[in-house]
Amino acid sequence: MSTQLRLAFMFQMAEETGLTNVYVAQLLKRQAQLNPQTLSTRASP
Repeated sequence: MSTQLRLAFMFQMAEETGLTNVYVAQLLKRQAQLNPQTLSTRASP
């Protein structure tokens, strides 16, 4: 997978989840853990 495709995937994930690009990158590299409360607060309308 090219670097551009990886970045596009990361940006899309960040946009769809409402998380920052940096946090999503850290999640994908296993440098951060996803707190269940993080997504529950983002999923609220």
